[in-house]
Amino acid sequence: MSISIQVAQPPLSKISTPAFGRGGNLLLLAPFIMFLCLFFVWPIGLMLSRSFYDAAPGQIMAKTKSELSIWSVTTGLPDDHVFEVFGHELVDVLTSRDINKVASRMGDRIPGAATLLNRSAVSLRASQAPAKQTLLSTSALWGDPFTWDTLKASLRVLSEDKYLAAVDLAYASDGTIKVLGDGSLVNVGIYWRTIWMSCAICFVCLILGYPAAYFLTRVKPVWAGICMTLVLIPYWTSVLVRTTGWMALLQREGLLNNILVSLGVIDDSARFQLIFNATGTMIVMVHVLLPVMILPLYNSMLSVPTTQVKAAVSLGAHPFRAFIDVFVPLTRSGIAAGITLVFMLSVGYYVTPALVGGTSGTFIGNVIAFHMQQTLDWGLAAAMSALLFALVVSIYIFQSRAINQTGKAL
Repeated sequence: MSISIQVAQPPLSKISTPAFGRGGNLLLLAPFIMFLCLFFVWPIGLMLSRSFYDAAPGQIMAKTKSELSIWSVTTGLPDDHVFEVFGHELVDVLTSRDINKVASRMGDRIPGAATLLNRSAVSLRASQAPAKQTLLSTSALWGDPFTWDTLKASLRVLSEDKYLAAVDLAYASDGTIKVLGDGSLVNVGIYWRTIWMSCAICFVCLILGYPAAYFLTRVKPVWAGICMTLVLIPYWTSVLVRTTGWMALLQREGLLNNILVSLGVIDDSARFQLIFNATGTMIVMVHVLLPVMILPLYNSMLSVPTTQVKAAVSLGAHPFRAFIDVFVPLTRSGIAAGITLVFMLSVGYYVTPALVGGTSGTFIGNVIAFHMQQTLDWGLAAAMSALLFALVVSIYIFQSRAINQTGKAL
């Protein structure tokens, strides 16, 4: 005779897991927060601060800064005492090789400021005459109150000059803001090109990716896995390798043009120029970013019950009308995620436009890299980055609200 004992089990809903509490949860997140602050927030914040903050010029020429703080451009030239103070400090700056730190700030408003300061410092060191006389004989610019007003602005801790230069603007000699150069607005044009080409890349990726993702959800799991592997293999390949491969395909003597010539579609003298322009950038970036669009679409489509489309068809709707009115709205989250990912990645892309963009297909990221590596104007690069970040965030907020409003309407 056996006796079985059954122990009553409490309902699963009543079983509670031990909680760490609010303080414990914060401790769990502490390493992640520290990592973000140390390797993300702090470096980016330090870099962006270069666009508007620079205390070095004011510290180097502290006495001149103090004297000019009580001077106004409306009163004409500073008095002789200011000339003398500035002259002594300028010679000291030349000796300590800190003159370029001041010249870089003045150069935002006066081209050739480095040459002006260096030549003036050399003349002051070699001359026994009063500083005012020496400076005026060295360059007529020292007789213009605008030069001294520029020097005064250059010694401030905060400055907006880099942001003006980022949108092709600068202060004129009369204190007004004018367009740089011939008024062509080069940087603004590149900003606009970056935005509209990124939007076009999103649109093409959506047109190509939506049918591909829909196909993956309708085939057998085995074939879906094979097709998904084919989608991901190019994505796992280095961007540099893929881009150089497209360069071999799209150039005038490349494989694509050779095939078209051999088939008689085009004449040998009329080969297409598909690289080193905006067309090449579009083609290569669509290929690079297409998997980023397909993956969220595929994930969203898997969660849509097929019975809903069948129900719409059974009630008399045309299959295409049922697809557009029932299936597509249910994949709105995947569409939004894919557009957001592709747009964010394409706006900040650097390698592909640099290799295949030429002069008409480069993005603002290439200009930022140029100022970082070639001109060494990190302040201007930081200002352009900040403006790009603000522009992208604004577009993202507008897009999110538009998608939400569309969802409510549906």
